[in-house]
Amino acid sequence: MTGPFPIPAAGFQWDPLTVERFPNGLTVVVKEDHAAPLAVTDVWFGVGSRQETDDQSGTAHFLEHMLFKGTGRRGPGEIAAEIEAFGGRTNAGTSIDYTHYYIACESHSLAKALEIHADIFRNAALDPAAIEAERGVILEEIKRAQDTPSRVLWDSLCQELFPRHPYRRPTLGTPETVRGKITPRSLREFFTTWYVPGNMAILVVGDVRTDEVLAQLRSWYGDLPAVAPPVTRLAPDELWTGCRTVRQEMDVDRGYLQLAFRTVSHANPEEAVGLDLLGVVAGLGRTSRLSVALREQASLVSQVGASQVTLIDDGMFMVRAEFDPADEDRVVDAVRAELARLHREPLPAAEVQKAREYLENLYLRSVETAEGKSEVLGNAVVRNALDEERHLLALVRSFTPERLQSLAAKHLAHDGHVLATLGPRPRFTELAPAPRRPGPVAGENAPAGPTAPVGGPPPLATP
Repeated sequence: MTGPFPIPAAGFQWDPLTVERFPNGLTVVVKEDHAAPLAVTDVWFGVGSRQETDDQSGTAHFLEHMLFKGTGRRGPGEIAAEIEAFGGRTNAGTSIDYTHYYIACESHSLAKALEIHADIFRNAALDPAAIEAERGVILEEIKRAQDTPSRVLWDSLCQELFPRHPYRRPTLGTPETVRGKITPRSLREFFTTWYVPGNMAILVVGDVRTDEVLAQLRSWYGDLPAVAPPVTRLAPDELWTGCRTVRQEMDVDRGYLQLAFRTVSHANPEEAVGLDLLGVVAGLGRTSRLSVALREQASLVSQVGASQVTLIDDGMFMVRAEFDPADEDRVVDAVRAELARLHREPLPAAEVQKAREYLENLYLRSVETAEGKSEVLGNAVVRNALDEERHLLALVRSFTPERLQSLAAKHLAHDGHVLATLGPRPRFTELAPAPRRPGPVAGENAPAGPTAPVGGPPPLATP
């Protein structure tokens, strides 16, 4: 999806913002914010599962795990212990399109955090023994994903939606690739190919001085050779007509649905933002159309949500729901009916205004912390969209009801979509307990940013 939204608004100002590109191609973005004595260094690489081959599936995520396991001068466990010693927090995530690593700390410890990151990205050990030990950890992570209905549905949905594109593959990889295809040599080759200055952006946000940060980063990265990543040109899959259906069964007592239309990539930011607004109208919050119609009025679902998922090469508008398996056909019909209303009936002006305000509020919550600001900026930098992002608030406010209805007609009125459903195995149904009472509304108490709270795109794979 396009969020979190880097919209300049009250509570977050873009300037002063320093963007510098080193001679070797490394991009550095520094955002001073002196509201609290805190800082974040967040290092982004333009590589994810999108750049993998079939045999490499899961490599980007496996490598992310390994970079925490030591360098030439820091042994296993020493990186985490050192960060903890100065009160810092660290994590990382691998997605379809990118990978990033951050350390959050008190601002007086930022130099230590920057040096640790430099050591990791310059001197990662990638020790064969550590790789073998981590292999089991990742296989267990894959097993947990295969036992999670929303992840199973998401993987099935992507395989149908993107039958030839790398987006069809799971970010975690498969048991087959993790066990037998990913080796110390292949991890090292992936690292030296993609973890290069021309594919790297360092975000530093917080109570910092820009000149000091730039000087430190030049000393640690300035001597790296100018290396660019391979050019990745991936054509999207052809569109189709008709509904593609996928049916799965598991030992569950609930029914799950994910329905998706192919839409637009980051190359079309205007329509992507409009589809984000339609996602709010359709399925974010207690008063969204899907929640009112399917949960509050018909009592058909315990959870339901909708969102636009915008990626580098493609995108989708998707609906997710959880329900009593006996109601599956009624849920599918009701979801389709609500989507049809988006393009058949005029959208009330008040409803569109409410959607605009909802997005702005989500954004403001997402940038309350230095970590949130760095994620907003990093998401924009890896898409080469910093300048474009400066105008997003004006773009959000420019959408009229008529324009949104036209957008819905363009992307949601055709029958070329995927319907993925998951329900209990027949024997499990006989033993299943009574259906649960409806839970929280999708979007209610959800993380800041227009996320997919009900079985949408899985969160970043993390170590």
